[in-house]
Amino acid sequence: MNRAEPGDSIDVRLGQPAAGGTCIAHTEGTTWFVSGGLPDELVTAVVTGTRRGGRLGFARVVEVREASTRRVPPPCSLAGICGGCDLLHVAPDYQPVWKASVLRDQLRRLGSIEQIGDQDLAAALPTATPLPVLGWRARFAVDTDAAGQACFHAPRSSELIPVQHCPVVIPELQAAFEQVWPTGMRVRVSDSTTGPTVEPSAAAGGLPAGWRSAATVTRVAGGRSWRVQTGGFWQSHRQAAEILLAAVDQAVRSVEPRRGSSLVDLYSGVGLFAGVLADRRRFERVIAVEGDERAVRLARRNLHDLPAVRLVAADVKDWVRGPDGRSALEAADAIVLDPPRSGAGAAVMTALADSSARVICYVACDGASLARDAKTLLTQGWRFDDLTAFDLYGMSHHLEAVARFVRP
Repeated sequence: MNRAEPGDSIDVRLGQPAAGGTCIAHTEGTTWFVSGGLPDELVTAVVTGTRRGGRLGFARVVEVREASTRRVPPPCSLAGICGGCDLLHVAPDYQPVWKASVLRDQLRRLGSIEQIGDQDLAAALPTATPLPVLGWRARFAVDTDAAGQACFHAPRSSELIPVQHCPVVIPELQAAFEQVWPTGMRVRVSDSTTGPTVEPSAAAGGLPAGWRSAATVTRVAGGRSWRVQTGGFWQSHRQAAEILLAAVDQAVRSVEPRRGSSLVDLYSGVGLFAGVLADRRRFERVIAVEGDERAVRLARRNLHDLPAVRLVAADVKDWVRGPDGRSALEAADAIVLDPPRSGAGAAVMTALADSSARVICYVACDGASLARDAKTLLTQGWRFDDLTAFDLYGMSHHLEAVARFVRP
């Protein structure tokens, strides 16, 4: 049997959505992940790579022979050329349905999860909450080419693609694509309460009118101001912090107030969840643990008026297994964690399962990692009580979710 090689064309009928903005397809002996398509479409695709001796393949649609009614003209001239957005061809009202479908599949396959609360998985996870799919991104990074032009990358490639306009970026930051920047560098751009900002290293060649350079920017969420590194972690959607704060706050409300109540916030960044929950007096004591020392320094500044919060600069995996972590988890009433895309991992989740907490609130940016980490909790006797998905990143496959686990 001859297997398709990179550069070959294949004709396939596309199936269900899958991770990475792809759809599943099958040919004899090979399962394909095909980008640029929609379920039920008949397409011609060019092979971009194979693995596992050709049993797993990757391809990109080059011709749509039978189109889905959910296919729309892309709102960007670089669709399929720039790798920043992978659902530009998908109708906006179908994008949250697509993402929720992928999340359900990941929870089933990787977490063996069929039920959330008292409902089966399909009913428990409604279509992800939709938001405008254009003009939402308020922070991003570009790499500059030899001419100083702002560039994104080609799909799954280091090739630089010059960009003159990006439809998902907020209007206030579009000038980044018109500016001539220092060559061969990464330029991190962020909105702020004081206007568009870049890191100081990018300002050598001048800045667009009204822009500034600074190592940190100020964002507002939960009724508080937050100093954040210009190139550090903060949600790229302007509304994301408020949306996720509301979901986390709701998730821990089931913990009845008591004297000495305690919250542990893991992967706490600049202190967003810890600070707001302490400010709202949900808990008398809050311990926030973060491995990035720069983020912890900013958290100390952000939370200087909240004596209930104790900040810990430590690797989360090491801390939960050490004496300070074990003691804190033994006294915890609730735990909030917002791990990186790779997830918290079995060691951390096992430590949380053994804690005294009555509620664990998990903020997820990757469905596969959530599924694996949830499985660890469930095998330790916890109950998957609630899950809410948020479609915060229009035109891309990315999704945020907030999960709540409780003791039965």
